[in-house]
Amino acid sequence: MRKISIVVPVFLAALFIGVYVSPSPQVVYAQCFGSIVVTCGASGPGETNGNGDTSVSTNACFGGYGFVSQEEIPCGGDEGGGPGEGGGGEDPTPPTPTPSSSVSLTVSPETVAAGSAATLSWSSSGVNSCSINQSVGSVTANGSGSRSVSPTQSATYVITCTTGQPSPGPTWQYTSSDVSDLACPVSQNASVYTNVPDCPFSPQGKSCTSGSCKINRANQSTCSIETDVYECVSSGSSTESSVSSAATVTVTQVPDLVGQVGGAVTAMTNQAVTLYGGVANQGMGDAGYFPNIVQVCDTNCATVNQVLAATAIDPLDAGGWQQVSASYTPTSQAQQFYRVCANNNTSWVNVHTESNYANNCSGWQYLTVGALTPDLTAGAISPTTATRGQAQTVSGTISNIGSAAAGATTGYFQLTAPAAKNSTTASVSIPVLSAGVSGSGGFSYSFPTSGTYSVRLCADWLGQVTESNEGNNCGPWTDISVTGQVVPASVSCTVNTQSAVVGGSVTYDTSTVGAATSPYGWTGSDGTTGYGTGASATRTFTAPGTYGMQVTATNAASAAQCPLVTVAANWCTAGTPALTITASPARVRAGQTSTVRWSAAGVNGQNADCTVTGPGISWSSAVSAAPVCSAAGEDTVTINTQSTYTLTCDGAPPKTATVNVIPSFQEF
Repeated sequence: MRKISIVVPVFLAALFIGVYVSPSPQVVYAQCFGSIVVTCGASGPGETNGNGDTSVSTNACFGGYGFVSQEEIPCGGDEGGGPGEGGGGEDPTPPTPTPSSSVSLTVSPETVAAGSAATLSWSSSGVNSCSINQSVGSVTANGSGSRSVSPTQSATYVITCTTGQPSPGPTWQYTSSDVSDLACPVSQNASVYTNVPDCPFSPQGKSCTSGSCKINRANQSTCSIETDVYECVSSGSSTESSVSSAATVTVTQVPDLVGQVGGAVTAMTNQAVTLYGGVANQGMGDAGYFPNIVQVCDTNCATVNQVLAATAIDPLDAGGWQQVSASYTPTSQAQQFYRVCANNNTSWVNVHTESNYANNCSGWQYLTVGALTPDLTAGAISPTTATRGQAQTVSGTISNIGSAAAGATTGYFQLTAPAAKNSTTASVSIPVLSAGVSGSGGFSYSFPTSGTYSVRLCADWLGQVTESNEGNNCGPWTDISVTGQVVPASVSCTVNTQSAVVGGSVTYDTSTVGAATSPYGWTGSDGTTGYGTGASATRTFTAPGTYGMQVTATNAASAAQCPLVTVAANWCTAGTPALTITASPARVRAGQTSTVRWSAAGVNGQNADCTVTGPGISWSSAVSAAPVCSAAGEDTVTINTQSTYTLTCDGAPPKTATVNVIPSFQEF
């Protein structure tokens, strides 16, 4: 490769403009106010000609001082042809032969139950990289390895290894040239092909990523800029390929039957109790017929160990569940336990094939066995209203919620009056009550004054019956409202808010007195209906104004008027809008940026919006809801010429902001 070294003082080059052609090697020197253009051989498009000559220029047309640094310029045909390179280059280094490639994949065992493990084994040579599908991923290349897998269904595993060489990356390739006529003097950084970035030095054949680049050369003799354009293009083809091997695992789908225990149970001696549980199929296959058992034990199954036949199942699909149960009659009072075991008969033999027999039995649950005893308790009182001075029968219920019959006993009503909390007691006879049986009783009483009385009923007043729970004999206190006259039926109405905006909703609620009851009728003051017959109604407003609502009730003497609701617009309706738009900085040099900011408030009108237009900005937005009714934003733009930006909002005079460009001055 021929090279030329040149050192030229810039202050000497600036003293004259001309072209000198050296006789050998053929080099052209062109002075350009401090620029040096060195061309080896006849010039051509780009940085080279067809003979492999190279040109370079230093962009110092407006320097005026210093020296041009020494450059070594390759000349001649030592390298491959193309713009920026010499023709007739040396033969490329022959590619390294690709070694033979091989890969194998095996699996052991080839058949497994769902969820069980199999081992993949592989080996490869002469490859670049390897991976296995079915979510196994990358594995060792040019060697051997193994991996355990547990498929839930039959699957084919494929190992794929890459071989050969990938395609080389893209490189810069000369595509075209252009000449732009300008006024003298000119420089390489003049505004031509400004949307194309500059190329690196001697781009031809150099690596790149994408896009285009340019080389500008100032020609002072013709007052023009000569531009060469290069494109980033793929420079070769791939020799990559792949080799693969496959192995299949056959998965047999079998069930996995799991026993599940029910809740804690309380039982009585010599009384049958049902013990509940369930069986779930956690496996991948369906299960046909299989029996189940319930096992009952005391601590460590020392004295009580009964195996009860439970509900059999046929079939149970994968993922399914079914309740099972067994009847048990305890014979002694003790703390016991029970559990459910799936897929077992009473001889503890597994009937159905499954993937895991170890989880057939559930954990243990409490089974508490007690003695048979009665338990008397009382319920609520009725009625809850009465009239002053009129005799009223007050009634209640006593129930035996125990496990044995309760003998005849005496209960009592306890009444507390509102005046000085005077107390009155009335007894009631309770007959023999079998377990689970209830009886009622009452007494007549004339309430002497108006007010609220409290009454309750208690069982076994004298403690004649031995019970399992002596603390629940009395029922709850019940209030009885006593009045001197019949309360007139009426209805009233409330709202959750009396202020709303267009599109908002208000909820109306009603309450009644006396015999007034549902269904209810709702009617708006503007005649609207369709709010249902319930005790509440919701109305959504579509326009500003003041709205009323009335409600009627069954048996009520008259309708109730609900509080008025004032609905305001959700947009501004009055006032002067405030618009602002600014640009900072307001003066820039060409190619610099400025940030444009704008805001608007108090913009009137329904569905009002604002827009901003100008070079590089096209913005539009609806204004916010009342009371602000605003919109705002900002954008940063590149300024090349004087630019004006305009903010316009519905019903308001537009506002503008201008960015000026600072003039450029050239030294000469």
